[in-house]
Amino acid sequence: MDEADFPSELEKIKKDDIPEIFELVKKAVLKVTGGRRTGMMLALADLGEGENFWIGGYHIMTSNAIVMNTRSLDYITENHPNLLKYYTFEILMHEYLHTLGIMLPYTPLHHLLFKHLKTDVLVMTSGNISDPQDSQVHGDKQDKT
Repeated sequence: MDEADFPSELEKIKKDDIPEIFELVKKAVLKVTGGRRTGMMLALADLGEGENFWIGGYHIMTSNAIVMNTRSLDYITENHPNLLKYYTFEILMHEYLHTLGIMLPYTPLHHLLFKHLKTDVLVMTSGNISDPQDSQVHGDKQDKT
């Protein structure tokens, strides 16, 4: 399957068939990046909403779970049903890429960094020191990089 076939494959899926959309996301990511994550679970939960925002979904770090917000799915189903499978695909793609450690540029700052650094890849980290797992211990010294 070529990358160009993914939109036509998505068209064949029923708009509310979330597991099938998730399978297509995994196929697309494997084809394009060569990466995959086995044993992933997909959960649905009411994550609430704000006055001008909602959380579409999230990946629980160090877990095998992606959680999608039923509140946003309900809103789109009621108000924009023709967009449901595309929205679902985008949220699942975004979160599945996170499980592989891949983040797509989505803020103006990210786009400026790519433009001015003239690179295809940036390696980013929060730089937070939270526990020894993030550090390497060598005898009585710790490398805090």
